[in-house]
Amino acid sequence: MALVSELEETEHAQCTQITDIQQGISKWLSFISTQNQCPDPKYEKTSVREIHADLKQWSETLLQWEEHRGEKHLLCQQKLSELSQVLEKWLRKSHTRYERHPSPHSGALQGQKALSDLDRVVTELLKLLQVQVSDKSGNFRLIRSLVELLDLWVMKTSDVTGQFEMMSLSDWLKLEEALFKGQSLAEEALLIFPSGQRESRKDQNKLDLQKHTKC
Repeated sequence: MALVSELEETEHAQCTQITDIQQGISKWLSFISTQNQCPDPKYEKTSVREIHADLKQWSETLLQWEEHRGEKHLLCQQKLSELSQVLEKWLRKSHTRYERHPSPHSGALQGQKALSDLDRVVTELLKLLQVQVSDKSGNFRLIRSLVELLDLWVMKTSDVTGQFEMMSLSDWLKLEEALFKGQSLAEEALLIFPSGQRESRKDQNKLDLQKHTKC
């Protein structure tokens, strides 16, 4: 279905963005952790500027993702509602036809089975789509938490980049802790994305649809 493909493309792009952000956070976390453990840490002004730029870029990327997701949410909810109504009417009419004209012919029996299997496949797809657009998995909550964390340190590093003094050691330790939390949020968000789960189910659904289409 076009709706499934559209959501999968959107999800793939979102996964790529979050993966890039997670890798960027890991890079800075490794750098800051190493410096914080040194007896004589060397925190350079350019490092703060680069960290600030990355934090700001990641936050803006995720905010755009949220806006895009909101638009997709409304569109998908509308399409899901329309699809459910069409499916319900089609199944009701088809079942009525089979009940009025029962036949022991193998073709008719296979048709009934194909209809039931199609109902199961489409219903499963609708459930998966509903989970994604309604954020029952909690992915949107994780992304929102990550954005809030990034925005907090965008402001803190912005205050430092415009001044001559460097960040204090305690601030670097707090930034390390914040990046560690941000890394965990990004990793958890990637794990919640239903790509892998839906891929396996989608493959099985494709086989079912192909099999019963040939009947």
